[in-house]
Amino acid sequence: MKKIIAINGSPRRHNNTYDIIRACLDGCEEAGAETKLYQLADLKFSGCVSCFYCKNKAVPHGHCSVKDDISPILEEIKECDGLVLGAPIYFMNISSLMAAFLERLYFSNYIYNFDTPTVFPKELPSAFLYTMNLDEKGMEHFHIESMLWPFQKFTKVILGRQPEILYACDTWQYPDYDKFESGMFDVEKKKDSRANRWPKDLEKAKEVGRKLAAL
Repeated sequence: MKKIIAINGSPRRHNNTYDIIRACLDGCEEAGAETKLYQLADLKFSGCVSCFYCKNKAVPHGHCSVKDDISPILEEIKECDGLVLGAPIYFMNISSLMAAFLERLYFSNYIYNFDTPTVFPKELPSAFLYTMNLDEKGMEHFHIESMLWPFQKFTKVILGRQPEILYACDTWQYPDYDKFESGMFDVEKKKDSRANRWPKDLEKAKEVGRKLAAL
């Protein structure tokens, strides 16, 4: 049985990003895979500390020297069959939680060698699931795809495969818009997006999960 690991990079443990990850994992399970979800908001860890231990020729490459809550997860990912990365978009880029996690995962497996840039032990199918308050026009205006491209590029370099990508736009941000400053938003448009678009995004995420489990 294949094992798929998911990482929730949102500080909100059970909201939009969680829901779309959960839909993806449902698709994985429907395709016969075993799944496991980690909430970065529950863990104590740091990003890369730039010690270059992972580049030292005197020690085996592919291991991070920092020991914290994500250390065993980084090793567990090497044994799994698929990786789901869920991240909200804050200020036009992925959350700081997900950025710190990817620094640790990718840099420890990245080698400054054109012939062998990665020491990750195998090709690993993966998927990025992004949730954001922006709609498509906002994505284009702020060049979101260009901002996210480096993460996707290094995913292919490190894990050996191009990741599956899903953008879930125009999400419902607040439980009650009347209680929060939100004058720039058309709340009725948000309601319509939540009612009609969001279910389709969840179904797309489920299909990504089915595909990931089949790779």
